[in-house]
Amino acid sequence: MSPSIANIAAKVKTANKSSTLAVLPLVLASVAVTGYARTHTNHMQAVPEHERNQQQHDDAELLHQHVAYPSTSMLAPRKTLHSTPLRVFTRALQLLDAQSHDVLYDIGCGDGRCVIAAAKELGIRAVGIEIDAARAAEAQAAVREAQVEHLVTIRVGNAMEMDFSDATIIFLFLIERGLRLIRPRLEALPRSCRVVTYLYKFPALPFEARHVLQAKESQQDVAFPVFFYRFPTISTAAALPAASAGAESSAQ
Repeated sequence: MSPSIANIAAKVKTANKSSTLAVLPLVLASVAVTGYARTHTNHMQAVPEHERNQQQHDDAELLHQHVAYPSTSMLAPRKTLHSTPLRVFTRALQLLDAQSHDVLYDIGCGDGRCVIAAAKELGIRAVGIEIDAARAAEAQAAVREAQVEHLVTIRVGNAMEMDFSDATIIFLFLIERGLRLIRPRLEALPRSCRVVTYLYKFPALPFEARHVLQAKESQQDVAFPVFFYRFPTISTAAALPAASAGAESSAQ
């Protein structure tokens, strides 16, 4: 067991029992993301010591965030270590054949890096929704610095209370619970909308396609899955076949 995971395990033992049981699956899943992405077992040995130290710090912060934001109020992973890699995000938009007439929503936009990239690289009108006021302020400052205010809007608040009926593309980095909660909103959209989820799939809903995308061109062993959907769906989840029915591919 790595030092960072060992430290987290030790802290979990000292946490309130009921809180620990609620958040432990989220903690373990989040800490496992790095291992999931690195397909070569010796990869971490090549990482500089300062980066390993930073990861240990981030893992400890990850535990704190999961305890500080109970699972009952969580839609997205409350962490900074594994923000969506820009290369994965932009490649997903390319695979969707996103055009300048599209309207993109990034639900849980964090510091706004993805909506800014979409605006700068593709000329897309983009809206970022962020519940954390401090992160939203950071995103708004980044939008001004990038001089894309005419294309990008940052909204502060709970996505479950926001209107995104004008979306043609929605990007989601949400945990499965968040995807389950937001699905009724997607089913109620007035027109067809392409939806991309990063890392997590909608429970009991088949995807149209799955792509495994490299986070960095120089690191072929670090790749993450994205899942493509189209909402509203025709059938209810209960009537749908297993999620593995979707097409799968590996794209660079």
